[in-house]
Parts: sequence; structure tokens; C-alpha cells
Amino acid sequence: MSRQKKAAPPAAVDTADEPKIAAALDSVRQDAAATALVVAERNGRVTTLARQLRYEGATDPGTLENSARDAIRRIGMGIFELGAYLLLLREACEHGSFLPALERLGLDTRAAQRYMQVTRRFAANASSATHLEAAGVTRLTELLPLDDEQLEELTELGQTGELKLDDVAGMSVKEIHKIVADPQGR
Repeated sequence: MSRQKKAAPPAAVDTADEPKIAAALDSVRQDAAATALVVAERNGRVTTLARQLRYEGATDPGTLENSARDAIRRIGMGIFELGAYLLLLREACEHGSFLPALERLGLDTRAAQRYMQVTRRFAANASSATHLEAAGVTRLTELLPLDDEQLEELTELGQTGELKLDDVAGMSVKEIHKIVADPQGR
């Protein structure tokens, strides 16, 4: 025969703590309600802005960050695409008709030259174009003086001298210019 367990006596309830517990629970409820209100207001602002922008996609921060990253990549690729179109347009135009074409496109001559230089220099090497597409045309223009060996080191090894590929997109134009102009840091 097995032995029967005795029931434990009921635990004593300390009623002195009940007001404190009730106050703590009330405080937690109020904090939760305030947080829910803040979230609801933020979601309302996001929804309103999405409607204004005619945006119909997801609005959670993670998805938006990934979408922004993708847009940056497309813009970077667009630099090379625009440069290629301009190079081809210049070749296809009769003498004297390229500058009027730039005017119709709303492009400054100097800007068009930079796009074409960057494309000619970097897009030929698919590896460099892929690695540098997020840098932007102004930063890429500062990299034009790099020789082929330096450019290959930058894109293949991730660094040439003091210039690191991972840092290029985040560097100022002045910082890039200084490193490219004086690679020894003198």
C-alpha cells in the first residue's frame, strides 16, 4: 500500500501587501496603455505618410531598411548606367548635337563628364563596379586618379594603401581626396 500524502496547510496570505500589489499592477497597466498609445500614434503617422507617398508595401522598420538598402544599390548601379548612356549618346550624336542633348536632359556638362569618366573607369571591371556602386559619383570621381593596380587592390583585396573599400561609401570627399592625393599620409 502506498502512503497518502498529507495536504499542505493553506499558505498564509499577507493582506498588508495587497494595496502595493494593486498599485504596481495599476502602474504596469498604465505603462502598457501609454506604450500602446505611442505605438498607435506612430503607426498612424507611418500609414498617413505611406498614403501621401502612394506607398503600398510593408511599413515595419526591418522591411523598410532592406528596401532602402536595395534602392541605394539601384542608385549606385544607375550611376554606371547613366554614364554608359551618355557615352553612347556622345558617340551616336552628330558633331555639335551632344551638348543640346545634355541640355534637354537637364544635365550640366561637368556632371555628364563625371558620369562618363566614372563609368569608363569603373564599370569595365564588373568587380569594381559592384563594390563601389554605393559610393556615389562624387566619391567615385575622387578615385579616378588611382592606377589600375591600386583599383584592383581596392576591389579584390579590399584595401590599397590606407584606403579601405568598406570605408569609401562612408568617407567624405575630402577624406578620399586626401588619401588618393597622398597615399603615404604625408
